[in-house]
This record gives sequence, C-alpha cells and structure tokens, in this order.
Amino acid sequence: MDLPDSYSSYDASAVIAQRGHFQLILFELSSAVVISIISLIIAISHQDTTSRIGFLIIFFIFLIGIILQLYASKKQYERKWFAFRAVAESIKSLAWQYAMACGDFNKAKDANKLLIQRIKDVKEIFQINPYPKTISIGVLDEIKSSMVEARKIEWQDKRDIYIIERLEDQITWYTNKAKNNRQRSELYDGLIIVLQIVGIGICLFLLYTLPIINGAPALALIVTLIAGIIGWSRSKQHAELVEPYQNAARELNNIGQEIKLADEEADFCQLVEEAEQAISREHIMWLAKRGLCKVSTLE
Repeated sequence: MDLPDSYSSYDASAVIAQRGHFQLILFELSSAVVISIISLIIAISHQDTTSRIGFLIIFFIFLIGIILQLYASKKQYERKWFAFRAVAESIKSLAWQYAMACGDFNKAKDANKLLIQRIKDVKEIFQINPYPKTISIGVLDEIKSSMVEARKIEWQDKRDIYIIERLEDQITWYTNKAKNNRQRSELYDGLIIVLQIVGIGICLFLLYTLPIINGAPALALIVTLIAGIIGWSRSKQHAELVEPYQNAARELNNIGQEIKLADEEADFCQLVEEAEQAISREHIMWLAKRGLCKVSTLE
C-alpha cells in the first residue's frame, strides 16, 4: 500500500540526519586512531622531518574536528533524526488505521479530513520540517488511491492486506534488525578481545626485551582502537537493541495470530489498534528518554 507523501519526506529526512550523525561520530573515533598511529610513527622514527609532518597532520585533524563539532552543534543531526523518525512512523501508523477503517477512522463522518488533521497534529507536536530536497514538488498527496480503495473492501480482505503488508513486513524488519545487531555486537566483542590479547603480547614482549623499548605509543594505539570500537558499538546500540527488537517481533507475531482468528470486524479493528500501539511503544519510550516528547503526547 502506498503511504502519504509526508511519510516519504520525513522518512527520507530521518535517513539523511541519521547518516550525518554517524558520519560525524565515525570521523571523531577514526581521528583518534589516526592520531595514535601518527604518534607511534613519530616515537619510533626519531627524525625531525617526520615529527614535523606528523605534528602538522595532527594539527589539521584537530582543527577539522573543531569545525565539524561546531557544524554538528548547529545541525543537531541526532535530535532531528529522532524527530523525523517519530513523525514518519506516526504518519505511517495513521495511514494504516485509515486504510483499515479502524480506530477513530472507523465511524468518522469525514475520514479524509480527520487523517489530514491528524497528520498536521503530529507535525505540530515536533515542530520540525523535513529537509527541502525530500519534499515532493507540487501539492502533497496525503491520501493515496490505494488507501482509499482499501477502505472500500470487505474487512476480511483488509485483514489479509494488513497481515501481509504491515505485520509480516514489520516482523521481518524487527527480526532482521535483531539478528544483524547481535552479529555486529558479537563481532565487536571479538575484536576487542583480540586487541586485548595483542596488548598483553606487547606487554610481555616489552618486559623481556633488552634494552627496554618505549612501548607506550603502541599500547596507546591499542587502547585507542579498543575505545573506538566500544564507542562505535555503543553509538549504534547493537547490544541494547537486540532484545527490544526480538520482543517487538514476538508481540506482533502473537497479535497477527489473533487477527487471523478474528470473527468480526470490531475484533479485527481492536487488534489493529493493539498492533499499532505495539509498533510505536518502544519508539515513543526511546524518544521520551531523550526528552524529545512526553509519552502521553503520542499515545
């Protein structure tokens, strides 16, 4: 089913803001690693020319870092990413309830007008506009023909559409995200262990080497790499997101089984509302913890 143009704009804006946020984090972490490598080269080279070139490179890395930090403070990529995603997912949920003729859209005298107003309300809550390049040229098409057609069919047919295009799609997304996050969490944990073993090896080598070699720069590089991996993994929240995604997929799967057994339209609509609440619950709490909205605002 096609979704409102506003959803597409905010969804694309969320992707752009998310990419900008993580690109800045990646630069910060990689800069620390590069500086550690250059420091190690300076320490072992004992050449004035190499040292001067190394310090000059480090100088520019710090300078670029300051500029990017000021740029990030102005752009507020993280806050915009969360806000864009919240608006997009809220509009998506409203569109599905409208198409299924459930919730407030079941007996509304003018469902079209109600949907437009609800979308407007969601935008006003977060008071943020999508990036201009993501907005369609011309009048926004908030009510797609496929949404209107879905309202006209029998509720049993709506049920099939909802299960396949909404629930199964969302369950697959949650399942894949849980799997990918678990794999990446395990990968980064493994890399950290390997680096720690390397650090132990360097220490043992230095202990039994005569004359004693200054191994501090090498150990500093190992520590920087470990800190960088930990920082990147935590910024992506790989370990923290596995369980919430698994729980969300499990809850939606249970609701999906109940929807398949629904005998009446009223039961179907009630379960659709439960499913939409389940999809948005974790995201709403995620936003609330960051002070971007009150939980009661979006419930």
